[in-house]
Amino acid sequence: MRFICVILLCLTFQTLYSNAQVYRIELENDSANYRYTYWYNENGQKTMEVKQRYVGTALENVSQKEWSYTAGLCVSETQREWANGGWMLKDRFDYVYNGNELLETATHVSFDENQNEQYQTKHGIVYTADEQIDREEQYAWMQDSWVLQSTVDYTYDQQKCISKVISQLGSPLYKIDYSYNEANKPYRQVVQQYVDGEWLNEERYSTYYNVDGEHIDLLRKELWQKQDSGFAWVNSEQTTYTYSPDYLLLSEIYQNWETSFWGWGVAYHYTYENGKMKSKTYSVSLYNDWRNMFSVQYDYIDSQEFLLQADAAYEYWGGQEGMPYTTFIPFAVNGVDISDVQYANYLEITGDRLSTIVPNMNSEYNTRVYPNPSDGIFYLEGDEIAAWILYSLNGQKITSSVQAGTLSMIDLSSLANGIYLLEVYNNETIEIHKIIKH
Repeated sequence: MRFICVILLCLTFQTLYSNAQVYRIELENDSANYRYTYWYNENGQKTMEVKQRYVGTALENVSQKEWSYTAGLCVSETQREWANGGWMLKDRFDYVYNGNELLETATHVSFDENQNEQYQTKHGIVYTADEQIDREEQYAWMQDSWVLQSTVDYTYDQQKCISKVISQLGSPLYKIDYSYNEANKPYRQVVQQYVDGEWLNEERYSTYYNVDGEHIDLLRKELWQKQDSGFAWVNSEQTTYTYSPDYLLLSEIYQNWETSFWGWGVAYHYTYENGKMKSKTYSVSLYNDWRNMFSVQYDYIDSQEFLLQADAAYEYWGGQEGMPYTTFIPFAVNGVDISDVQYANYLEITGDRLSTIVPNMNSEYNTRVYPNPSDGIFYLEGDEIAAWILYSLNGQKITSSVQAGTLSMIDLSSLANGIYLLEVYNNETIEIHKIIKH
């Protein structure tokens, strides 16, 4: 087990467009091109993510995620994969909250090839009277019951967490002690391992802040190692940050300790235009100088509908200039880091500042069909959807699906444009919807 202190200081989508909804991501990488499409409920909460792969100019389904809510709280996340011409259940995560709307349990259920449920893990959280996390518990499903595997116990001092103890099967493994500076900012973390009945130092992380007390100037990692005079903290790694006068991040420099000095490592340098990031350049050290390896260039369109584009290419050193390069682009899209996005040659994120939210139903039905009209992809949302059947206007059955859930997708891309009738079996009722493909 290894603990890594990570503080992300990167350009995030939410920072730029906090009032907009992402509804499409197009990306290219070395292996394939993908599209992600998102839908939201009337409260602006994400309800569905569909991942598709380009095959030539056509799109084929890959995976789908669905989120269900009760009283504004996410109570389940369902993941499906496209196989044999239909959506097959893969995983489901169920969430239970206490009376104060704090998460109490998260249960992971997987599905076998016959779509049978199989419990996997359960994560439980116990709170103090003032709603601080007191204990976390991790369970595994073994021999038809939940078996406690590991715990994390928290200790506080004046609302600040000062230590966490990680135990496995009842035996302590690691402890993390936290220290704070005069401004109550986290300043130091010390990781200790439990060996032969005592806690032994292992790693230490220190955070140094700018004079404003908010922005981080330096992150440093040290290892507890034996020296000639005994055990002591020895430098291991550090990251240094620099900012513009208005605190735009200008550089991140990563270095390793080389016995008696900080060696040159790698660096990211940033440029801006009108307060928005214009480029991010990755550099390596060579002969005590920074040599550019590749850059990520950003373009923006700021209107009612926004478009953010980023593409990566080699610089003059390290490869043929201008050639695409798969690099790390640290975007958190809709609060989730997507690996395809992080390792893309080209990225295009499209959204709408006004509304990409599914409107409320204006009919007596319990099931919502959207978008309608559509160019071929329709979504169903409502109470438990048992099945649906698609008919032509003359009553000829075209296709059907048996798929339990609160969300479902219908792909009519291969059908001719026109009007169709959709019969939805929903909570012991039958609904007929007229849908239009154009």
